[in-house]
Amino acid sequence: MKSKKRPGISGILLIVLILVGMIVWGIFTGLDRRELSETLDKTTLVAKNKLQDYDNYTANDRVKSLVRLLDKTKELGTNLSKINKYGQQELDEYITEQRLSGAFVSDKNLNVVIQGQQNLDSENLWNEIIGKGYVKEVLEHPEATYTERITVNREEYDLAVVPRQDAEGLVIAYAEKNSNTLGDMTLESVFSDFLVNMHGVIMVCLDDTVVSTNQETLLGKTMQEMRKYYNSRPEGNESGIIRIKPDHKIWYGHKDKMKEYAIYIFFPASQIFMARTVVCGLYTAVAILVYLLFLLIKSNLEKVTLKQSQKRMRIINALGTAYASIVLFDLEKDKVEMIKTSGDTSMPSGDQILSKKIQQNHINEMLTSEYREGFLEFIDMDTVAQRLKGQQSLTYTSQMEKGTWLLSVIVPQRFDSDGNIRAVLLANRDITKEKEYRRLRRIGRVYQNPAMGTCPNMTILENMSMADHKGKFFGLSMGTNKSRIPFYQEQLRQLNLGLEDKLQVKVGSLSGGQRQAMSLLMSTMTPIDFLILDEHTAALDPKTAELIMELTDKVVREKQLTTIMVTHNLRYAVEYGDRLLMMHQGHAVMDLEGDEKKNMNVDAILEKFNEISIECGN
Repeated sequence: MKSKKRPGISGILLIVLILVGMIVWGIFTGLDRRELSETLDKTTLVAKNKLQDYDNYTANDRVKSLVRLLDKTKELGTNLSKINKYGQQELDEYITEQRLSGAFVSDKNLNVVIQGQQNLDSENLWNEIIGKGYVKEVLEHPEATYTERITVNREEYDLAVVPRQDAEGLVIAYAEKNSNTLGDMTLESVFSDFLVNMHGVIMVCLDDTVVSTNQETLLGKTMQEMRKYYNSRPEGNESGIIRIKPDHKIWYGHKDKMKEYAIYIFFPASQIFMARTVVCGLYTAVAILVYLLFLLIKSNLEKVTLKQSQKRMRIINALGTAYASIVLFDLEKDKVEMIKTSGDTSMPSGDQILSKKIQQNHINEMLTSEYREGFLEFIDMDTVAQRLKGQQSLTYTSQMEKGTWLLSVIVPQRFDSDGNIRAVLLANRDITKEKEYRRLRRIGRVYQNPAMGTCPNMTILENMSMADHKGKFFGLSMGTNKSRIPFYQEQLRQLNLGLEDKLQVKVGSLSGGQRQAMSLLMSTMTPIDFLILDEHTAALDPKTAELIMELTDKVVREKQLTTIMVTHNLRYAVEYGDRLLMMHQGHAVMDLEGDEKKNMNVDAILEKFNEISIECGN
C-alpha cells in the first residue's frame, strides 16, 4: 500500500491562508448581518413614525373637513327655510360657491326633491347614503345631525346630513376627497423623498397594493405583480430577514406591520456586505502577495541549497583527486561513510572510526608520538562543529611512522536550516613529495624586515588584491576588483590604523609598524594551514612591537592557525604560544608545553641561556 503524500510547507501555508480567509469571511459576514438587522430596525421605526404622523394628520384633517361641511350643510338648510322657492340654479350656485361636490334635498319619504352635483354618479351615491341607518335616525329626530367619511367606488366622500327647516325631510351635502383636497400631506408622498441607508427600497402596502414608496415605479403595484417583478418568491431565514432576487440581483430585507399597513424594506447585497467585500478583497490580495513572496523565497532558498549542494559535490570531487582517503561524518545521525580509501592514509572502516579506542590504536600505529594527541583532538567529532564556526576548513599536518608527512583537512559538507554544521568531510594525503610552490599555498610568513612582506611601489589596494589572489591563476582581467574593495576595507579596519581610508596610498610611504601589520593581514587573508613569524617584531620600536604582538595573537586565535614564531624577546616567548622551544646548534635544549610552559618565566630562560653560554665559553 502506497503511503499518503504529506503536504509540503507551501501546501500547509496555502491551507492556513484559506482557513484564515474563511474565518475573516465569516466574521465580517456576521458583523454586516448584525448591522443590517440594526439598520432594518431603525428604518422600520422611522417608517412607522412617518405613517403615524400621516394618520394623525389625516385624522385632524377629517375632523376639520367634516365640521366645515356640517356648517355649510346647516347653512343650506337655513337658506331653504328663508326662501319660499329654492330652485336648481340657486342650489348649483351654492354648491359651486362652497366648493361642494353636490347636495340632495329630500322629503319625509326620502324622495329627492332637488339635487345638484358636479359630474358625479349621483344615483349610486344616493343609494349608498339612504342605505345608512343614521339617515332615518336624523329624519326621526329633527334636532340630530350626522357626518361621516364614506367610500363609494374607491372614492372617498365627506358626508353631512341635517334636518330641513322649512319642511319634513333632509338636507344632504357631500364633498369628494382627493389629493387636492387632503392638504399638503398625502399617503403617496409620505416616502417619495425618503432617503434610506445603502440605497434601500421602502414599500407601504394597503390591501396588498403599494400605496407609498421611495421608488415611483413601484407605486400602485400589487404584491402579485411584485412577485413577478422580483422573479422569485421571498426566501426567509431564522433571523426574519428576507432574501429576494430582482433581475438576478440579491436584496435582503424584512416585512413588518402597523395597523392596516404592511411595511417592506430591502437593501442590495452589494451595499450590505460592503465591509466584508473590502476586507476580504484586501485579505485576498495580501494572502496572494504573502504566498507568492513565500514561493519566491522558497525558490531562492532551493537555488541556494542547490548551489551549496553543487559546491559540496565540487569539493568532494576536488578532494577525490587530491586526497588519498576521504571520510564523511554525519554529525546528526552519528554515522560514517568511507568515500575513498588508500593504504596507510585511510582511517578505520565504517562506524569503527567513531570509537575513541580504535582511533587511538590506529593513530599510534600510523603517526609518530609527538603528533598523536594533536591528531586525536583534530578528528574529535564532538567539537568539530564548534571549531569550524567562521572557518572554511581545518587542517593538521603530522608525521607518519615511516617518515612521510600527512596533511589532513576537515571541511563542512552539510548545514541545517539554521546554518549549523550537520556533516563534515575528513580527507588525508601524503605531502612528503609535494612540490614547494604547492605547499606554500597553505603557508603564510611574516618577515623581520617590514619591507619584505609588501610591495612598496604599489598602493595598499594593489597589495591587498595580490594577497587576495594568492594561489590562484591570473588571467587577463584587471588586477584589482572594485567589488572586493569593501572586503579589503573591512579587513584593514581590524588593524585600527586608519588604513581602510588610504587604499590609494603607496605602501612605501607607511611606517614600519603599519607595513608589518599589513604583512600579517595579507599573509592570513587566504585560508592557510601554517603561519611562520620570523622575528617579525625585531625591527619595530617597543610600542609598535606590542601592537603587532597583540594583533598577531588575535589573528592566530580567531583563525585557529598553527603558528611558529622565532623571537629573541624572552617575554614574548613566555607570554604567547602553547609550546616553547629553545634551540642551540640545531638541537632543542628546552621543550616546554602545558603547565610547564605556563609556569615558565623569563628568569628561568635566562638561567638556561647562561648555562649554555658558560659551556660554550662565552
